[in-house]
Amino acid sequence: MVDVVTSASLKWQWLTYRLDDWVQEGKVLIFVGSKSDTETLTQNLSNHFSSKGSTIGIDCLHGDKSQSERGNTLRRFRSG
Repeated sequence: MVDVVTSASLKWQWLTYRLDDWVQEGKVLIFVGSKSDTETLTQNLSNHFSSKGSTIGIDCLHGDKSQSERGNTLRRFRSG
């Protein structure tokens, strides 16, 4: 199934509407178009979940991270 959402504000609404269900099912991996979008989305998701009192772990992975940081992020993701 593919949903094409062209507006940035609609993308956020689309994502947050579905995200709680996805998180309850397990790990979630989200792909974005740029490094800066990765950082922005990570911050927005952290704010979203903390405003709900949730302690869900959120992290990002992109080419500006060191190899050590990328490895640590992947290990945390794999271990849950």
